[in-house]
Amino acid sequence: MDSATYNLDELVSKLEPDWPSVSKRTIHFYASKGVIKGRRRGRGAEYNELDRLRLVSAVRMRSLGQKLENIVRRLDSMDREAIEKYLREPLPALPPRDQVRSIRSYIRSELKHLDLSDERATLDESRPATWSRIPLGDGVELALRTDVALSERLPGLIAALQNLAKH
Repeated sequence: MDSATYNLDELVSKLEPDWPSVSKRTIHFYASKGVIKGRRRGRGAEYNELDRLRLVSAVRMRSLGQKLENIVRRLDSMDREAIEKYLREPLPALPPRDQVRSIRSYIRSELKHLDLSDERATLDESRPATWSRIPLGDGVELALRTDVALSERLPGLIAALQNLAKH
C-alpha cells in the first residue's frame, strides 16, 4: 500500500497538473463535508493517497453535476480499488459549447409556446412556492413548481422534450 502523505501545499501541487482548479479552499471544503478525512498534524493536516484519490473522484463527479451528498455516499461505499477503477474510466463526452447553446435556445423557443401564464402560475405571497424535482439522468433533473397546475400543459411539455431529444 502507498504510504505517501501530503500537507495541504503538497496536495495542491500534486493535483495541479491535472486539476488546476483544486485550491486550498476547495480541499478545506471537501474535508469539511467528509469527502476526505485528513489527520491533524501540528497546526495543519496531513492527507494520504486515499484522501487524494477521493478528492479527485469528488471533483470529477462534481464536474459532471452530481450532488455532494450523493458523492459522499458513493465514495463511502467504494474501496480504494473501486475508486482507482472509477478514475481510470474515461470521462463521458460533453456536448460542444455551441451545441449546448443551441439546446438552450431550442428550449427557450419551445417553452415560449407553452402557456404557463395564468393566475395559478403567479406566486401566492401567503404560501411559499414548493418544487418537485424529477431526476431525468445523471446530473439532470426537471424542477416543477407544485403550486402550478400542470396537467393541461403536460402534453405540450412532453412534446417539447421529445422534440429536444430528436436534436
